[in-house]
Amino acid sequence: MTPKLPMPSMVRFINLVLETAYKTLQDSEKKKFFQRVIREARERLQVETNKENKLRAKKGLPPISNESFEADLKITTKKIIDELEERKTHSEKMDNAHRKLEREEEDFRKMKEEIEKNTTKEWESYRDKRVKNWSKFQSKILNGKRRGKYETRPPKYKMEERGENDKVDVFRPNTII
Repeated sequence: MTPKLPMPSMVRFINLVLETAYKTLQDSEKKKFFQRVIREARERLQVETNKENKLRAKKGLPPISNESFEADLKITTKKIIDELEERKTHSEKMDNAHRKLEREEEDFRKMKEEIEKNTTKEWESYRDKRVKNWSKFQSKILNGKRRGKYETRPPKYKMEERGENDKVDVFRPNTII
């Protein structure tokens, strides 16, 4: 049986991945970032291992071996990177939502100002007509020409009726003793 050779497309893909990883690590900022992530993962893993070993010691079991430490370190590192990416995307979503809300509020404010400006302009343009109509209406009332069902009239007076025995309190004239 002949050994299987990798496909050329597979080799190109692996080379591309290695090349991008190498370029990423050449950037000093990204290198520092990944070093901090690996340090954090190592610290977390050591804390978890110490806790687990203490629990195992109480139960009388042997401590966890360091053979799986590298594999666990890779998994923990991946989890931390995923957490950071999730925080970053959440932060970006919140920023976008905040910017959208500000933009909508600004648009609403501009629209409101425009409506107020148009209303004021319209109000001023019809001012002369309103003044003319009001003065015409007032002149009809003052000259006595206006007679109709909408005319305002003074109230009719009704005389107060009291009996002969009703006495009025001098200090409080509206009360009867």
